[in-house]
Amino acid sequence: MHHLFRILALTWMGVIYLASSQAAITAPPLFPGMDKIMHMGTYAVLGLLYLLSIKDWRRRLTWKTVALITLGTTLYGISDEYHQSFVPGRYPDVADVIADGMGGFLAAFSARYFMGGKGARGSL
Repeated sequence: MHHLFRILALTWMGVIYLASSQAAITAPPLFPGMDKIMHMGTYAVLGLLYLLSIKDWRRRLTWKTVALITLGTTLYGISDEYHQSFVPGRYPDVADVIADGMGGFLAAFSARYFMGGKGARGSL
């Protein structure tokens, strides 16, 4: 089953790439910081797909895994912002990368805290 989630993670990365290839959206946000929330949500999905692509993920859900998922989503966020620097009407934003990494972290941390891992619940 973890192989399916690897394919889904790669597919989601492709969706992110295609979305960031589009010209900037000029519609006003519904609330301040909405774009950062959208980045966090998008990369939380990616972080969850990364996690589920690990064989026996519940058993391997350690702080190292949380850190690696955070690193993976952050690195993809950096590559996405770099890609956007070549798209007319788009520009790279460090705050977007931070939101991307936070999304990945929140997905992995939540899974570790609520769903398993060695000493998960309540052992920060």
